[in-house]
Amino acid sequence: MNARLGIWIIAGLLAAGLAGCSMLRLAWPQLPLLAHTWLDRHVDFSTEQSERVRELLGGWAAWQRSQQLAGHAELLAQWRVQAQGPLTPEQLCEASATVMKRAEATLAQLLPGAAEVAATLQPAQLRHLERHLARGNDEFRRERLGADAAQAARQRLLERLESFYGELSDSQRALVVAAAAQSPYDPAAWLGERQAQQRDLLARLRQLQADAAPAARWQAGLREWLQHGLASPRPAYLSYQKRLYQHQCALVAQVHNSASAAQRRRLADKLKGWEDDLRALAGAASPA
Repeated sequence: MNARLGIWIIAGLLAAGLAGCSMLRLAWPQLPLLAHTWLDRHVDFSTEQSERVRELLGGWAAWQRSQQLAGHAELLAQWRVQAQGPLTPEQLCEASATVMKRAEATLAQLLPGAAEVAATLQPAQLRHLERHLARGNDEFRRERLGADAAQAARQRLLERLESFYGELSDSQRALVVAAAAQSPYDPAAWLGERQAQQRDLLARLRQLQADAAPAARWQAGLREWLQHGLASPRPAYLSYQKRLYQHQCALVAQVHNSASAAQRRRLADKLKGWEDDLRALAGAASPA
């Protein structure tokens, strides 16, 4: 569990939970249930906690519909127009920064409720969380640090790009493979940062519980942890992350600027579909 998404970066907006499939209007009502299930796997809620978490997540989803989705749709519309022409790495990194700001605002809306529920977690639930995180780290090591990890990473990148542009040409695939070989991506560094964030979270939760901290301290502690997840307090990792984003933005710009008319139409159609779904969901929202 850590707090972290061009046209590939642009996909971050959608990967952040706004559009996991092309049937967003149908999938959206399931968002609170999916979020509850994910959280429950981490901490094993009691019956009372589950009821409160479902209530809070339902309110959070309703807030997004009434307050955020129309703005997300407008952003997609702007990016769709931009993507009809060439893109620079700077434009793509700016899009990524916009995504992170919106993600931060979305997560901040959850803080009061998250602090309320976190304050009720029992020591056994924190031990459950610790074990669950350790299993996730072990899975990451197997999948991302093994002998075939670099090849698998290249394949994931190609598949992600083709999900937006359709089948890449041989020259585009060669471009991606060559760029991947020069990427600063370091899964071991990523895992180390993830583990540091996990230790920080568990230490915060246990200290706040031991101090019988008031609600304001719980919110402040979780807010600081969230901010550290979005921008690491460790300078070496922050520098690495900046290099990685710049490399990714440059790669996506190269692929996009080499895209055929048909590939750009496919991209525009995909963005338009998500935009339409978000507008429909926002229009169906009741007043907050």
